[in-house]
Amino acid sequence: MSDRKISERTKVLMCAKKLISKEEHWTKHASFRTESGHTVIRRLEDIVSYCMSGAIQRAHGWNTSSYNCNEAMETFRFVANIMILPIATFNDNHNTTHTDVLRKFDELIGLSLADDQKTEGNHAGTKVFAAANHC
Repeated sequence: MSDRKISERTKVLMCAKKLISKEEHWTKHASFRTESGHTVIRRLEDIVSYCMSGAIQRAHGWNTSSYNCNEAMETFRFVANIMILPIATFNDNHNTTHTDVLRKFDELIGLSLADDQKTEGNHAGTKVFAAANHC
């Protein structure tokens, strides 16, 4: 287990990937979907699938008292600076597969961890293993 500290952003990216790790929990053309495919969500418990941005929002605590819009925007800025296409365009492209999305999350997590290494000491964090399982 590594002793390096990781940022909240990295933990969120790990959690977002975990939320859609099974293909049936990933969707296109909507942030969230219910079991019946609806995109209007009444309760968080009704969500069964997420697009990439929806998973990031949910990992940040979307629609809960812990949701911090500024932290979420920081994560989306980080992602936007890395990705060639906007996150929704990449996720929703008819050629994008679930495997592509998981690989993109791996890339984002790796780059976020590398950034954490450069700024170690500036972020409160936990060990990498614990962060991957915090979601």
